[in-house]
Amino acid sequence: MSRTAPKIELLMPEPDYAMLLVANHDWYQEALNVAYPVGLYDRLEEAKQKAAELDDRGKATYPIEIGGETFQVMPTGAKGGKKYIISNDDLHITFSSPNKEWSMTWRAKAAALWEYGPHALRERVYGMLERAKIIPFTPNERWYSLTRVDFAFDIYAPTFKQEMTPDIVNTFICPNKVKWGLDGYGDSSRPLDNKIQMQTVTVGKSKTKTCEVQIYNKTDEIVEASGKDWMYDIWGEQGGYWPAGEPEDVWRLEVRMHSDWLKEREVKDPDLYFMQEAELLSDVLYNRRLTMPQAGDSNRHRWPMHPLYSLALNEIGNPKEFAPVGRKVTGRRDELVSQQEIILAGSLRSLLVLEHSKGDFSEEEIDHRLAVLKQIMLSDKQHDKKIERAEYRYSDVEEAR
Repeated sequence: MSRTAPKIELLMPEPDYAMLLVANHDWYQEALNVAYPVGLYDRLEEAKQKAAELDDRGKATYPIEIGGETFQVMPTGAKGGKKYIISNDDLHITFSSPNKEWSMTWRAKAAALWEYGPHALRERVYGMLERAKIIPFTPNERWYSLTRVDFAFDIYAPTFKQEMTPDIVNTFICPNKVKWGLDGYGDSSRPLDNKIQMQTVTVGKSKTKTCEVQIYNKTDEIVEASGKDWMYDIWGEQGGYWPAGEPEDVWRLEVRMHSDWLKEREVKDPDLYFMQEAELLSDVLYNRRLTMPQAGDSNRHRWPMHPLYSLALNEIGNPKEFAPVGRKVTGRRDELVSQQEIILAGSLRSLLVLEHSKGDFSEEEIDHRLAVLKQIMLSDKQHDKKIERAEYRYSDVEEAR
């Protein structure tokens, strides 16, 4: 069953306050459960070694062709068991052990997403896999899984920087456990000093793979960090105009949806995600929303959406329903363990009575049945996946006091 959005007013901006320039995917990533043809790993290892020989600082690369695509192989791996890293102008791919499931991950680069979009890039990757004889690891099961999507709204807002002081975090409405962060400032453990002007605020900072919203000065970020000045042409094509010449005061409102958050909503299937994308973006924006304080109304939860958020929600149609979230169990861990023990003991008793109509079973037969149940559990092909689901169900359980 879907969840209904709260009744929050959208506060659309005056034309001289803010204008939405563009909205698009800025990060798209999938994990693939695939098996590799004989010789591919040998070719990757050979290219990796040649790259290492070219430059002992680990910065050189070496070319490799896979399924009609040319990539550059990095001389090093990465954390998480990523043994090989390859990339070209549009795609970034990592490989871990060929004996593991879900050993391949591909990511579309930002420039490719803005030029081609995720659908065209998905078709390109899947075509490459087919030509390279890289096939599903487990036949008849979904072999691709969405692990991260970022969606960006670029908004020209010349006076918004006056609002970007640490106190802005007090106008966000979000779940209690959500943390915020300000660039170079720290988090809620430090007192707010509104004399400082910020370039970035992040709501939803977490060590887990959940979701977050970040607002930052994109024009400053391009100059100081990323160098993605190709965005200037994209903004210009959409009506962006700066009298002084160089673009300035473009703020990015970015929604980042990670694997755990997507899994909770059962949208790890990319095709299903795209069917519900507007609802999912709306879910994040409503539940980590920036508001406009209203004089005389002390109930922050009734405050209307900030104009930047209003522009974003208006762009996606402002869906009023969110995707359902998987059910979680709450309570104290020791009490729940005790309940499960009683349930299991009763179920085992009933099973033995069914086997022995008069209930005349021995302790040896109890031990035998327990051993059979253990084998049934461990031989289940879905054993690891069912453990993951159980971990999620019990993730909000309190430890014993």
